[in-house]
Amino acid sequence: VIRDYVANALRALKEQEGRAILTDGSRTLVAELLRADLVDELHLVTFPLLVGAGKRPFPQDAHRIFTLESCRATPTGVAISHYTRRV
Repeated sequence: VIRDYVANALRALKEQEGRAILTDGSRTLVAELLRADLVDELHLVTFPLLVGAGKRPFPQDAHRIFTLESCRATPTGVAISHYTRRV
């Protein structure tokens, strides 16, 4: 569990040998990691619900950083999208 200086801790983890680093369900954390340029791949689950004005899942220039690899809709309307970092 990383509680403080998340971007610095993640940079150190990424430099080590090992498996993929995953996070689940934290829009705030993922936004911080995107701002720090530490995200290589995203699996985004979008529910068909809008509260207020809604919230953007990505920074405005994300289309320059990520490519949509696949997207599928479930019978309930949930969209499951897979994005990879452009090379």
